[in-house]
Amino acid sequence: MHRSSIARVCALVLILAGSTTAASAGAAAAPSPRNTTPYPADLHDNFISGCTEDETVDLETCECFYRNIQQQLTVEEFIDLDKASEAGDDKPLPESVISVVKACLANPKT
Repeated sequence: MHRSSIARVCALVLILAGSTTAASAGAAAAPSPRNTTPYPADLHDNFISGCTEDETVDLETCECFYRNIQQQLTVEEFIDLDKASEAGDDKPLPESVISVVKACLANPKT
């Protein structure tokens, strides 16, 4: 499996937000979990590799993204979204993923 494109998209959210402080001002709590099935280990490794690739986002925040996205999307939904991102599909991220990213930017221990 390749480096996760969706992880790079999450990292870009930080860039677009301007800073953690700016993002935290409007950040909401992460949504309630809707997926309870853990992702395969290689998906974790690829996500973290993609997320930290350009060193814009620290490891703790990337782990938060992963942990919380895993609770929001099934592995199939994640893979579909990742493939769309890799193909250059400009489909917006689901609101639950955006909420997770904002929550993690505000508090990576979320």
